[in-house]
Amino acid sequence: MNLRAGPAASEREGNNVRIRYLAPEQAACAAGIEHGSLATAFSERQIIECALGKSAVKYLVLLEGEAVRGVCSFTLAADECEIINLAVEKDSRRKGYGAKLLKAVFKEARAKGAEKAFLEVAEDNAAAISLYENNGFTPAGGRKNFYRGVDAIIMEKDL
Repeated sequence: MNLRAGPAASEREGNNVRIRYLAPEQAACAAGIEHGSLATAFSERQIIECALGKSAVKYLVLLEGEAVRGVCSFTLAADECEIINLAVEKDSRRKGYGAKLLKAVFKEARAKGAEKAFLEVAEDNAAAISLYENNGFTPAGGRKNFYRGVDAIIMEKDL
């Protein structure tokens, strides 16, 4: 599978929604979505480097038509997948796009030999915790003050 931008990682859905690896020209949109949702967002420059394969971090984007509506960054190492960031544009939430991105990451991770997925989520982010639990994640630990004074819950899922 092509780990650079392109339709090789795409997943066709209704309403012209598809998921693919991030292209460098989509980095500004991805950064805007992350910065609108996350305290731990990557910079546009960092995202471009990911898109160019200069980082171990991979990015999937969810497109509605040609518009980027969601992003998910992750790493793969040995038999593990770590989800770094998951964000959906504010006006596109509650459409199942976060779950679609997660499922696409799981598919990529399994194809590369990953057996488990991990992530951290702020303990006060009820919507994200619900999304992760509904997609098979369970609590596995915690990190004190991980998000600028807010504790994180470490979650895991067997792939």
